[in-house]
Amino acid sequence: MEKNYYELLEVSQNASPETIEKVYKVLAKKYHPDLQSPEKRAESAEIFKQITIAYETLSDHNLRAEYDKKLEQQKSSTISVDDYQKLQQENDFLKNKLNNNNNSSNSNQQTKPQHNSAYGRFLNNLNRSQNDKNDEPIFIIKIPPLKKLLKILAVVFAVFLIIFALSKIPFVKNYFDILCNKFPFLRILVTVIVSILQGILESLKIIFHIS
Repeated sequence: MEKNYYELLEVSQNASPETIEKVYKVLAKKYHPDLQSPEKRAESAEIFKQITIAYETLSDHNLRAEYDKKLEQQKSSTISVDDYQKLQQENDFLKNKLNNNNNSSNSNQQTKPQHNSAYGRFLNNLNRSQNDKNDEPIFIIKIPPLKKLLKILAVVFAVFLIIFALSKIPFVKNYFDILCNKFPFLRILVTVIVSILQGILESLKIIFHIS
C-alpha cells in the first residue's frame, strides 16, 4: 500500500504545522539529490520529490483539511487486516462445508458394493443388464383387481344364463331360429353359449351330487 503524506514525513496525523516543517527540513537535507553519492542520487531524488509534495500539502491549512477528509474516506471504505482474515476464514469454512456435502451426495449416488459370492455376482450382473436396458420400452400389463374380475364374470354368467333360459321357451326359440337363419353367426354364438352353460350345469351337478 502506498504511504500517505504523514508516513512519508514520519509524523502523526495530529502533528502541528511547526513539527511538520522541522521534520521536512531534516528529511529534505537527508534526501537532497545534490548531497548524495552518484549511485544513490536517482533514488534520493524520487524520495525528495515525494516528501516535498507531502510537505506542500500538509503545510497548507485548506489542502491538509481536504487531505485528512480523503484519508478518512479511504479508511471507511477499506477493510482492516483482521476483518479480512476473518472473512477469508469464513469463506474457507463455507467452501469446505460445500465440498463435504457434494462428496456425501456423490457417495450416496454410487452403486452398491460388489459381492464376491455367486449369488452376489448374479445380482451385480442383473443390475448391470437392467441399467443397459434403461432405454428400452417397458410394457406393463395391468391386471384388474379380484373383486372387479369377479363382478365381470358374474355379469357374463348371468347373461349366459338368461340367454340359455330364453332359448328353452318355444316362441323365443322360434324367434332365435328365424334370426339365426338370417344371421348364421348368431347360431354359432348361441350354440357356443348353450354348450358352455350346459357344461357349467353338468359340473355343478357333479360337485353338489345333483341327480
